[in-house]
Amino acid sequence: MIFSVFIIAIAYLGFINLKTYRAFAADKRFAINKEQRTPEATLLHLARIGGWGGAKLAQKRLRHKSYKQPFGHQLNVIGALQAASVTTFVLVLGLFCLLYTSDAADEEDSVD
Repeated sequence: MIFSVFIIAIAYLGFINLKTYRAFAADKRFAINKEQRTPEATLLHLARIGGWGGAKLAQKRLRHKSYKQPFGHQLNVIGALQAASVTTFVLVLGLFCLLYTSDAADEEDSVD
C-alpha cells in the first residue's frame, strides 16, 4: 500500500515538474518571439502544486524569469514552504513509526 502511494507520488512529481519546465520554456519562446506570454500566476501555480524543481531548473538553464525579483522571491518562498512541509511530514512519519514499533515491542514484552 505505502509502496503504491510512493510510486504514484513520484510519477505525479515527475509529470508536474516536466509540465512546469515545458511551460517555462514555452514562455521563454513567447518572450523571444514577442507573442502573448504565459501569465506569471500560471507559472507560480504550477510550481505551487509540485513543479517547483522544474521551475527552478528552467529558470537556471533557460535563464528565464531570473531577473524579475518579485517573481523570483515568490518562487523561492514556494520552494521553502514545500521543503518545510516535506521535512515536517518525514519527521512526523518517523515519530509515528518510532512510537508504533516501541508500542509493539512493549506488547511483546508484556505477553511473555
